[in-house]
Amino acid sequence: MLRDVHDPNVRVFVVWEPVLVTDWHAPGAGAVGRVPDARVRQFWDPRHALSQAIRRGRVVWDFVAIYPAGVRWGDKFPAAQFAGAPVVRVIDDFRRHLSATRGPRADGGARPTLVTLPR
Repeated sequence: MLRDVHDPNVRVFVVWEPVLVTDWHAPGAGAVGRVPDARVRQFWDPRHALSQAIRRGRVVWDFVAIYPAGVRWGDKFPAAQFAGAPVVRVIDDFRRHLSATRGPRADGGARPTLVTLPR
C-alpha cells in the first residue's frame, strides 16, 4: 500500500491487537518489519481499546481507514473519510480514496492519516 504513496506528510498508525489464540504478546520484529516505512508508527493494544472505540463489543481486525489531517479523537471516535475490511476486499477502494485526498492543500497542512489494524 505505502510504496505507491510518496507524500512524506502522510502519517500511518498500525495498531496490533491480539485476535488469534497465538497472539499472546506484542508482535515480533518479523510482523512489525512488514511495514518498513518512516511514516509508520506501530502500537500494541492488548486490551482492544481501539476496537472498542471503533465498534463497541467487536474486535476490529484487518481493517484500514483514512482520516483527515489534524483529526482529533474526543468523546467519540472520529468519522473516517474511508473505512473498510478485510483489506484484501477493499484495497482498490482504499487506494482510490487515498488518491482523492492527496494533492495540494491550501492551508499547507499535513496529509491524511491512515489507521490499519492488521491481522
